[in-house]
Amino acid sequence: MHRRSLLLFTLLFSACGNPDDSSQQEESPLFGPRSYDHLEGRSTVKIGFGSCLDQDKSLSIFETVKSAGPDMFLMIGDNVYGDTHDGKLTKMADAYKKQKGNFRDRELD
Repeated sequence: MHRRSLLLFTLLFSACGNPDDSSQQEESPLFGPRSYDHLEGRSTVKIGFGSCLDQDKSLSIFETVKSAGPDMFLMIGDNVYGDTHDGKLTKMADAYKKQKGNFRDRELD
């Protein structure tokens, strides 16, 4: 059962993203599909969860997360804030770009 759940989890996250976006494929795998082979055969897995992470505020909470040593960490909702009233996604795209840099700078990959 554990192996099937891990496989399903990996497939779900591997399916995310736009396969036609070649610029996304050339960048580092941060925010991309991961290999969870290192978890095979383990009876327990430590998973961290987070959300509501404003790209313009401190990420100091991740020092505590890193010290807890999760095997994986899932950002589930409100990973950035890029709301606009005009419906254009430019602010959202810029917010994700900044957050990606924030994660890279803190070595959270």
